[in-house]
Amino acid sequence: MKLFSLQDRLESRRKTIVFLGILLTAGFMIAGLISFLASRNSIRESIIYNELPLASDNIYSEIQRDLLQPILISSLMANNEFLKSWIKEGEKDVHQIQKYLSEIKNQYGTVIAFFVSDKSRKYYYPGGILKTVSPNEPRDKWYYRIKEMDNPYEINVDLDMSNRDTMTIFINYKVFDHSGAFIGATGVGLTVSSVKNAVNTYHKRYNRHIYFFNKKGEVILQSTNESQRKPVSKINDIIGLESLSEQILSGGLHNFEYRRSSSSGLANIRYIPDLKWYLVLEQIEDNTSGILRQTFLINLLIGFVISIIVLGITRFTIVRYQGHLETRNIELEEKNIQINEQRSLLEKQTTQLEEANRELGLLNQEKDEFIGITAHDLKSPLNAVVGFADLIHSNDETDDQTREIASYILSSSQNMVELVNSLLDMREAETRFDLKLEPFDFRDPVFKTVKDFTFQARAKNIEIKLSIPDQPVMTLANEKWMVEIIGNLVSNAIKYSPKHKEVWLKLNSNEKGVLFEVADEGAGISTEELSGLFRKYFKASSVPTGGESSTGLGLYIVKKMADRMGGSAWCESEVGKGSRFFVEFPSA
Repeated sequence: MKLFSLQDRLESRRKTIVFLGILLTAGFMIAGLISFLASRNSIRESIIYNELPLASDNIYSEIQRDLLQPILISSLMANNEFLKSWIKEGEKDVHQIQKYLSEIKNQYGTVIAFFVSDKSRKYYYPGGILKTVSPNEPRDKWYYRIKEMDNPYEINVDLDMSNRDTMTIFINYKVFDHSGAFIGATGVGLTVSSVKNAVNTYHKRYNRHIYFFNKKGEVILQSTNESQRKPVSKINDIIGLESLSEQILSGGLHNFEYRRSSSSGLANIRYIPDLKWYLVLEQIEDNTSGILRQTFLINLLIGFVISIIVLGITRFTIVRYQGHLETRNIELEEKNIQINEQRSLLEKQTTQLEEANRELGLLNQEKDEFIGITAHDLKSPLNAVVGFADLIHSNDETDDQTREIASYILSSSQNMVELVNSLLDMREAETRFDLKLEPFDFRDPVFKTVKDFTFQARAKNIEIKLSIPDQPVMTLANEKWMVEIIGNLVSNAIKYSPKHKEVWLKLNSNEKGVLFEVADEGAGISTEELSGLFRKYFKASSVPTGGESSTGLGLYIVKKMADRMGGSAWCESEVGKGSRFFVEFPSA
């Protein structure tokens, strides 16, 4: 009996030891499990509410930093005096704007530099004129949006037509003249692919998967490397996020977790208003949980030590990264000070230029008034000289020597009268602001001009030929100025045509407007001289064939009057093959 009692006690002790072992083991396991769950929940909350938002803020700050230089470049372009002067002069030389945009593109490494004129609606880029923007063209809506917006600039993601429709980030900046009137839009573009390289850099730096998608849920960019899953095109294609896509796109979620098969995913979402994109920072929880689970199975004590080490490393990393952020903030503040200093210098230079322009404007106005008064006062005595010289020259009783002197006086005074009339026409074209445009038959000034220049043409045996419709050709312009324009063109054609040649006057109308052409068989004009042909006081190398005088103002007056009436004027010529001058006006 006692033997059994001893055996019973041993069995009971064994059972007690086993029970205590099981109890202690269970206790340690439960404690370890609780520690594991607590650690997992703690890490999950740290990732969701601290690490992911912090990394998202850092990425957002770096994106803004990367966009700071293009914004500054666009601002400098919008305030560039060359650009404003080029627009004010009528956008005549496209090569100049091409060269300017090419220099901007090459100097700052952008994929595109552009300017859209509000007057001509032409889209200029380094390759020349890309297109003419239209309010009816969907791809041009961005321009009319910029024109109406209050902010001076916007960042827009769109397709670049000049670069095979590559997805591009545009910085569009409004351009104003010195009076504050909107005259166009300018800026630069960065390819989305260049931003993609930065996204992969962010991925390596923060060791988290990164998505950028638009308001339609279309994935624009995502970080990729060999260890990542295949790229996706929509947020609905991301496993675990498809059921939350509506809440994400409506802005209802910022920090959340979700299930993906047997693992959990942690994500942070924020909206980037500059790009109108959503930024998603994602981390799969399995990696962290796997480390904790392996640590729990190996040794609870080692797990505890490792947890302490991990927390220490994490603390060290955060402290170090915060120091890095503070250093970057100091650098950004220094750069901001430099930018403010440059802005102050630009404002000072702009003020000086505006003052110089005002002074030049006053001097130019005084010059114009002096020329106008002088020309007007000379007109009456010169007409009297012409009249007396003609009277003496046509008098049958005048001897040959006196008639020769009178002929010289008559020719010289007529040249002076032509110069005075040209000066008066130039002043009127430059200073008259009460110009009245009315509908009239374009044929009337053509017939009048032919009648006025018939004697001049016959003197050189030049035949004036007409190609004019039988029906009225109505246009909207100023008839007096039209007579001056046609007269200048016909006079030049006769002056520079050799004897026994033909001068053609052609008039046509189409859906664009009324086109008038004057063609001669003179010496022609070189390509180099064509660019300056309509400048004030410009004289080409060719000379009048009959010894006539040239003031260098006729074509300038033609161009100035045509522009003032909403028309255009240009020339086509080749040396040795004559010249063709065109003017075009809108139909009535």
